[in-house]
Amino acid sequence: MFGKLKKERETARRNCSLRCLSLKDQQRPSSMRFDRHRRLQALNFFNAPLKVEMMAGMSDVEQIKEYEVILWIEVVRPTTRQKGQHFLVLGSQMLTTLRDKIYCLTDKLMQKLNYFLPSGYFCIENVFYNDMRDPDAIDYSDPILKWMHYQGSKGLCNPYGTRAADMATTSFLDLEFRVGKQYTYCHQGNCKHMLMIRDMRLIHKEDVQNALLYPLLRSPFRVHLRKCTICAIYIATKVTVDDKMAPESPCFYCDYCYYVQHYSQDGRLLYNDFRVYDYYHE
Repeated sequence: MFGKLKKERETARRNCSLRCLSLKDQQRPSSMRFDRHRRLQALNFFNAPLKVEMMAGMSDVEQIKEYEVILWIEVVRPTTRQKGQHFLVLGSQMLTTLRDKIYCLTDKLMQKLNYFLPSGYFCIENVFYNDMRDPDAIDYSDPILKWMHYQGSKGLCNPYGTRAADMATTSFLDLEFRVGKQYTYCHQGNCKHMLMIRDMRLIHKEDVQNALLYPLLRSPFRVHLRKCTICAIYIATKVTVDDKMAPESPCFYCDYCYYVQHYSQDGRLLYNDFRVYDYYHE
């Protein structure tokens, strides 16, 4: 008896579909329809970045030199002390290769606002390694060094050994560092991450032998993604504040539920006495 009921329930689950949502989506204008498959595939960026990088680099191969050094580097989020991104980098690579691989939501938000700042630096053992590749880049360390030397002239601090260097011409083998010590990565003005070199060793045969795949992302940020408050099915892409038609404030929406609730069938906004923001992750 119970086996038969269980089998019927599993069959019903496989055959069920969200017919009401599908019909509503077909009735809406094509410009306002929601591509659910595209939204769900966006999660692959956080779930399997290492697999994506490995597949993308299989066509080109550059053999790693003998007696190459590998460093294990961790970059922690600026607002929390949770587990951050873990990279394996080659000692012969420049510091800019690591900076280009670091993911931070601040970069994405600044690009969306058309206010992206290409400047940044690593501060390692009193040396500011600045990224000056872009013509519009700013030397963030310049006012800091001037302040330190001014304070040093008064005997208030010791600026000995503090200097600036070019990130693009400095390799990891050129660094002086201590394993396990916390250093600083700063970008977008004042977005700071804790950077730590956890280990250093020689490469062996079990490591990835393609030099083009390094820096190798071993562990991405663990991000928290909210589901839509209305349907509780799809990932939220917008958040509203002080919305009179929302069940709560702030309220999270997927693209489909947001447009169904706030727009008419001809694409006209029904009311605008609320605030809406794009939502990415936490």
